[in-house]
Amino acid sequence: MILFVSLINPGGVLWSKETLSKIRKRYCHEENVIVISDEVHSDLIFSKHHIYLFNLDDDMVGQSIVLHSPGK
Repeated sequence: MILFVSLINPGGVLWSKETLSKIRKRYCHEENVIVISDEVHSDLIFSKHHIYLFNLDDDMVGQSIVLHSPGK
């Protein structure tokens, strides 16, 4: 199990789709690891479209836990 933090705060760095695909392939498909994805600030992104790790492919739904909250 790994904890994946997509961005630490609203001004943080967003992971690219290519990087997310590599993470998905390496850990979820090859190693069968469950990913806990911290998406608490995902709706506070103003300049770019946020890509959720679990939206990259249908297999991610069963291998991911997504954390949301109205605030940290």
